[in-house]
Amino acid sequence: MDLLSHFLSMLTVESTSISSWHLSEPWGVAVQDYQPGFCFIVNEGSFVVQTAAGQTLHLAQGDTLLVPRGGECRLLSRPGVATTDLHELNWSEPRSPRLDRSTQPGSAISVVHGGGGALCRLLGLAFSIHSGQGGFVLAALPDFIVLRDADSSMLSLMRPAIEALLADNKNGYYAVAKHMAELIVVGLLRSYILSDKGFSPGWLKGLQDPYICKAMLAIHEAPQRQWSVPLLAGVANLSRSTFAARFCRVIGQSPIDYLSAWRITLAAQMLRDGNASVAQIAAAVGYQSDRVFRQAFRERMAMSPRHYRNQQVD
Repeated sequence: MDLLSHFLSMLTVESTSISSWHLSEPWGVAVQDYQPGFCFIVNEGSFVVQTAAGQTLHLAQGDTLLVPRGGECRLLSRPGVATTDLHELNWSEPRSPRLDRSTQPGSAISVVHGGGGALCRLLGLAFSIHSGQGGFVLAALPDFIVLRDADSSMLSLMRPAIEALLADNKNGYYAVAKHMAELIVVGLLRSYILSDKGFSPGWLKGLQDPYICKAMLAIHEAPQRQWSVPLLAGVANLSRSTFAARFCRVIGQSPIDYLSAWRITLAAQMLRDGNASVAQIAAAVGYQSDRVFRQAFRERMAMSPRHYRNQQVD
């Protein structure tokens, strides 16, 4: 498996909601206190996004706004228009658009909003990602991603299927919608990663380095191995000093720090999802001493492994 496939395979959609938006000029929607990730695909018209950080993004027909971790923003027909809170819109069903792990909607929802002028039609998708390995992937992504119509040919092929799903209220809807959401999110992220060359240091930048990506893949495929900088340098076909300097420059941390971060990510998932003992988990992710593992876990997670597991149960 190539390294990009490895990272994208970590993403598991836990819940999802697909929606149809009919917005007429003038209109504005304030997205606040909203944690699920979401995206909007512009089927007709255009709109402006103003983020809490002061960015202004313009989207036209065929473009997609992807917000992987959720975030505060305003969606506007044009700058300066008044906004209505997301949760106060006229939804087709009397339920909040919030999502959590227990949410399993039985059909798509729709919203009609605006002043009756020029129409903007959006396909909306809200989703939550399993916070284990998926969290490792999401942490490296920007808050707001805009994909232009030409950036994702796969999305144009999926649009008819999404449109069909919007009209589907039969049994089995949620199962199909969940897999469709995963396909859309993974496809959009793949398009973004393959098209953007200006990444900051991190695993995204590492994907583009033919030497560093070999070492990263080795770490991810065998985290339990007793890796050292010389061993990883050999995998990358570089000298020890060249490899260490290049890894730090590209990834933003040392090879051993990156290895530790990945091991703790795996350990956290095992603590949350399984019943293995702390000692068993420590050995499984490459620690020869559970004392060293406990210390490493506490340094990265700010709590002990036992406390972390108990917190997930609560």
